[in-house]
Amino acid sequence: MSDPETGQRRRLEEIDALRYLAAVQRQFKEAPEYYDRFLDAMTDHKNGVTDTLGTVEAVIDLLHPFPGLLLEWNVFLPEGWAVHSSPDPEDSHTSIVNAKTPSGDMTLQKSVPLDLYPLLPPNEREDPAPIFTLLNDVKTHYVENPKIYEQLLKIVQPRPDVDNVCLTSILDMRV
Repeated sequence: MSDPETGQRRRLEEIDALRYLAAVQRQFKEAPEYYDRFLDAMTDHKNGVTDTLGTVEAVIDLLHPFPGLLLEWNVFLPEGWAVHSSPDPEDSHTSIVNAKTPSGDMTLQKSVPLDLYPLLPPNEREDPAPIFTLLNDVKTHYVENPKIYEQLLKIVQPRPDVDNVCLTSILDMRV
């Protein structure tokens, strides 16, 4: 098993696996079904239900939106295996995944599931500018009836993918 930073093989301890599981669990805190799927993939591999390729495919499906986690997972792979992902520069909702297997290399494009968007790092989220433009248009349109605009603002709830600055900006737009 190779260290992702040095490429050197080292003996893994149980604490390494526990730390990694904790990192995966933290990442999927808001979407625990994904953490459960990750655990299922690991259990299926351990029990011989899936081979290494099947496990790698399952983990890529789950972790491709999170390049750091996928990179860290490499230390647990057998020699000759490696996976890396990065956001597609042409589509922020797609990852480019490079997988190295003993039988060859492959490159995949994987779409980020909609329910994972809020969990993406801030630099991989969509630009909130169109939201502000829409809210401003609604505010302008209903200038004669501010209660409708107020109702819209009540619908806008804090979400994990909207930081406090964005939320404050939205709420400051009130009539």
